[in-house]
Order: sequence, then C-alpha cells, then structure tokens
Amino acid sequence: MYRAAIGDSEFERIAKYWRGTIWHWPRDSGLVPAPLYLYHCVLAARNLGPAAAQSFEQRSFLADRCTTLAEYLAREAASGNDVLLEGEHEFERLHANSILRTRFGG
Repeated sequence: MYRAAIGDSEFERIAKYWRGTIWHWPRDSGLVPAPLYLYHCVLAARNLGPAAAQSFEQRSFLADRCTTLAEYLAREAASGNDVLLEGEHEFERLHANSILRTRFGG
C-alpha cells in the first residue's frame, strides 16, 4: 500500500534503508498512537501547511501497515472518539500555564 502511495521509484530509493518493521510490533498488535503524541505530530505537520499535513496524514501508517493516519483519524471521529481532541485536552491538563503552549503551537 505504501509503495502504491509513493510510486515505485521513490519506494526503491528509500527501500534500501528499510529494516522490516518499526519497533518490531506485529501487524495484529492493535497498536495505535497515544493521543497526546498524535496531537503534537499532527499539529506540527499542519503548522507546516496543507501539503505537509496531507502528506503526513496520508503517508503515515499504523502498526498494521495498512491503515493510514488519515483513515484512522476519520474512523475514530466517525465513532465519536476524536483522538486529536483527546490529545489536546491532555496537553491542556499537563501544560495549562506552561511556556510549552506557545513553543508547540497549541
């Protein structure tokens, strides 16, 4: 799926660096990003502009290696679980009066 998203030549260019899996999690682990971490990653990508945000969300995959981040966010939102909002609320609880609010663009 990733190869189809980026094309054969780009895939071949970066494939020589690939080691198989990230952190060796199996495809069926059910592993998903922690909401606070995901919030920071998406916020950073969105702060770089629409093209960067779209690339990040459509070319980042969950541990199952099939579900894009965009698909995951849409699926969770459709089920009533806004993980980005959950991450934002967690950030607010941790850093309500912190300098980190401006440092991380939130």
